[in-house]
Amino acid sequence: MDSRMDTDEHPGGPGPAGAVFPAEARPEQTAGAALERLKRLLRRLRVERGLSMGGLAHRAGLGRTTTSQALNGETLPSEATLVSLAQALRTPADPLLELRALARTVGDAPAAAASGRAAPPPERAGDRTGGSSEPHETRFTYDYLDRRPTSLLRVLHGKLGDSPLVRLRIRAVEVHRSVRLDDPALPALMVRCADECLAFKNRIKSRRDGVEVMLLLVYLAVVLEERYPSDAAVADVYDEVYGTAMVFLADFQIDSLLFHELQWFLEAETEGGVHAPWPSLDAFDGQVPGPCFPDRF
Repeated sequence: MDSRMDTDEHPGGPGPAGAVFPAEARPEQTAGAALERLKRLLRRLRVERGLSMGGLAHRAGLGRTTTSQALNGETLPSEATLVSLAQALRTPADPLLELRALARTVGDAPAAAASGRAAPPPERAGDRTGGSSEPHETRFTYDYLDRRPTSLLRVLHGKLGDSPLVRLRIRAVEVHRSVRLDDPALPALMVRCADECLAFKNRIKSRRDGVEVMLLLVYLAVVLEERYPSDAAVADVYDEVYGTAMVFLADFQIDSLLFHELQWFLEAETEGGVHAPWPSLDAFDGQVPGPCFPDRF
């Protein structure tokens, strides 16, 4: 096999450890590069595993047309398709999902044109997050993130180190998923989310950013009170969430009474944390008095 093809296509090729693209061929150079690398990698893995196209489709539980399109077509395979193919090819799904994420997000309009897909629709009102104008923060809305598999969210969380608000949104989506699933990992995820709220506090640039962080802190408190009332086993989680909230309120000189009033409001809006908090962001903003998050921006 041509050694150059191996280094070009394999996620562990030249460049920084774990990089999907070598340093000399970053994805910004061509919008279709990530998509082409993804398909070449899938084709190579199929050959290495000794599978026919029909055999791969059968093992993955996919239609033959879907499998063929994923390996040879012009369109971007869905995340579910890639996870099924990864299982069939006995390879980790994350490198494939990372390539897909890069193909999807390296300049949405050019990538869409390169792959034959329509450009994504304009943001809906429910997707608005306001305040921040960084490309990642306007692209990775809650609605977008909530439609992605957890494995992809973990990849994105690791890749977007320069976008702490997006990383915080990813944590919030993970927390809400754990609430819906009664996941035993929920307390640990809540602590991580509280930690990221605190880490983002000093990078807040607008009132809208401040309201968004407060929304997530209040949501954590709602979930705690609904899921773990007076539970000594999660006392450290109570300390972390409420401690972070008190630091946040003190830094912005906000009365703690407002936090509790917002907690009652969000408890009703989310039916005790069952529903996601972000669709209520506009209504929540309307409950936060104007003097909060004043002229430090």
